[in-house]
Amino acid sequence: MIPQRYAKSLLSAAKETSNIPKILDDVKNLEIILREEKIRDVLLSPLISRKQKIELIESISKDLGFIEITKNFLKLLVIKRRIDLIDEIILHFYTYYYKDQKLEKIMIVSSDELSDSEIKSIEQKLEKVFGKKFEIQVRRDEGLILGMEIIGSDWKISFSAKDMLNHLLKIEF
Repeated sequence: MIPQRYAKSLLSAAKETSNIPKILDDVKNLEIILREEKIRDVLLSPLISRKQKIELIESISKDLGFIEITKNFLKLLVIKRRIDLIDEIILHFYTYYYKDQKLEKIMIVSSDELSDSEIKSIEQKLEKVFGKKFEIQVRRDEGLILGMEIIGSDWKISFSAKDMLNHLLKIEF
């Protein structure tokens, strides 16, 4: 419940100040920087003072070009002793962002390399069918026998020969 409130607050601040794209970039960069073990250890350690954590946030914010809203949000998490919830907050921020923007993140897994025009064509057809926009990631999987799979948050469309063969094997004659 607490991470959701913080995530909603950050999105709300982004909307109020018309900074949604920049804050989204900041959150993506924050997610990447939190993969660095040393930074993560400092921010999440109860043994490190709040002052030191805020100094680290100031440094990260400057290096990555975070806007004031993002920097102040992170400092607030440290002050309120909620920085340990940062991963959940980021996850919920994305969820609220996608819902607010009527956007869904999907993965296209293909047996062959897809051209930009093929990806664009798939995107346009999906937008027409589902009535929303998509953020698309593409991955090649040579283990997929011909075709492709399109995987959404709670749905999957398969056009692969491998999937069709699996369905045929389940049929009793």
